[in-house]
Parts: sequence; C-alpha cells; structure tokens
Amino acid sequence: MTRFWLIGLGLNPPESIPQGFTTALGMADEVWLEAYTSMHPLLNQLAGALRELIPTRLVTRRDVEESLLAELEEKRIILAVLGHPLAATTHVSLLAEARRKGVPARVLGAESIFTSIAMTGISLYKLGRTVSLPYPRRQWQPDSWKKSLMENMRMGVHTLILLDILTPPDTPSSLADGFTPEASGDAWLMSLPDAIRLLTGVLPEDAFLISCTRLGQPDSISLHGRLEDYQQASSLPQGGPHCLIHAQPDEIEREHIRMLTTPVREWQD
Repeated sequence: MTRFWLIGLGLNPPESIPQGFTTALGMADEVWLEAYTSMHPLLNQLAGALRELIPTRLVTRRDVEESLLAELEEKRIILAVLGHPLAATTHVSLLAEARRKGVPARVLGAESIFTSIAMTGISLYKLGRTVSLPYPRRQWQPDSWKKSLMENMRMGVHTLILLDILTPPDTPSSLADGFTPEASGDAWLMSLPDAIRLLTGVLPEDAFLISCTRLGQPDSISLHGRLEDYQQASSLPQGGPHCLIHAQPDEIEREHIRMLTTPVREWQD
C-alpha cells in the first residue's frame, strides 16, 4: 500500500489539482504543503481548507530534507507541490531515497511552468539551461547565474529565468539596498522591476524578453519587448509569481509571440 504520495498542484489550484489527490486524501495520515520552491497566493487558503479534512502543515525545505523520510516510517504522507512535483531535483532525490528505503511511493503530475511557458509562443525544443535569479544580499552577491545565461545566449537558445523567493527567516531587510520584493503571504517574491535591474548590464539593451505574471492562472499577463523597453516602462505587472524568458526566437516563434503576448510598450495597468 502506498505510504508516500508526491503530488503536483499545478499552477492554478484548486482547479489544476489532479483527480487522484482526493483518493490519496482518503488514504493518507497527513498532508505536507511545500512552500519553498514556489509560491501561490492561495496556498494558505488551501492549507486551511485541507485542515478541515486531514492534518495539514506548510513545510520548509529543512522539514522535507531532514524529517519527511523518518516520519514516513510511522505515517502515510502526501507531499503536495505547486507545479509538477518532479520539476525540482530536491523532489527527485527524495523519491529515489524513499524507493531505496522500500517506502511504497506514487507520483501524481500536474502542469508546470516548464511546459506552460509554451503559451507565450516559444518552442520548448529551444530551451537551454534554466537560470534562477537570486537577490543580492548585504553580505553576499551571487553571480553564478550570469555564466549560464551567457552560455545559453552564445548557443542561441532560450533561457527560462526563475525569480527569487524569500521565505523566513530570510526577509527584505537582508537584501542589498534599493530592492523591493512583493509580499505574498509569509513570503516575498522578486518583482519584475527588480529582475530587470539585475539583468541590466548583463544582457544587451536589445535583448528580447518575455515576462509572465501568474502563468497558468485566469488573470495571467504575458508581455514581450526588448530589455530597454522594460527599463523604460512606466509600470510593470505586480502580484506574482513572475518569471522571465530571455528569448532568441526564429521568425515562426516571433509570429507566435506577437499573437500570444502583449508588447510591454502597449501594456497598461
């Protein structure tokens, strides 16, 4: 009998939650809602609704990495993850370790940012290495992401840029001066203006970017333009999560992008 479920919640829960989730709820002892690889404004509400049915808690990366496998010895647990549950290598490692220990496990997939960005018109076949864009901290300014971005640009492929998420004990006060992340429940999401600021001086001014806000949700916003268009924009979408794509499209992709996204110069809040 299954003791561990790794379940994706998709990009727009509860509508995007797979049907098998309900069956798993009837068999599990606890639900762990993961709140560190991605965030959704409805995550706390979902936790509250689930608590009426089954013991549920929001968990950190430390909880998952240090406690989950031990607790599976006595409990049947659902680990629910926004997007697809195997999009993060942390979850793949966890699944492999559970199998190694002989814990019966099952995976239920859901839509992910890694496939849904095709809604912008780019070809997934031309995606290069994904880049995570971190905030510079007062005492630490990571820059390894620049190397991956430059490598993708040299190869002529697209780069999906995932924006930083701050979760306690990390707070905006730990950031370098001048950055303004967006509050989202107990976390803070990198804003589009902050992301554009970090990319300035790394990418050329005419670099072609696509921004996605609340991708996969009914009120999602997808824009396109050159880096300098984003720099000059009087306002950019708020209320993430956001992501960016440094795109190097061919003519067919350009036509699809024009049809499926809005020029940032024409967007109005």
